[in-house]
Amino acid sequence: MDSGWNAPDEDESLIYLAGGGIGAIFLGMALVPLRDFTSASNFAFPFMALTIAVAEFGGRRSALVTALVSALSWDFFLTQPYLRLTIAGKH
Repeated sequence: MDSGWNAPDEDESLIYLAGGGIGAIFLGMALVPLRDFTSASNFAFPFMALTIAVAEFGGRRSALVTALVSALSWDFFLTQPYLRLTIAGKH
């Protein structure tokens, strides 16, 4: 019985699993020049869009990896103190 939804192949899922994580790191690096113009919270949308796109094509595991690496990348590149996995203030 076909439910109309086909799960991605295992090989294709692994490509999105790795690509989503690497893409999140590169996205964080690409947004570094813009961090002086806006607050770090405004950069959440590009990471969310990347995670949704990876989830659509790669499945649940790929989306989970992308979301975790996105959170780390956002913290590392876009929140003060920069280039550390800590946040200076609670605001």
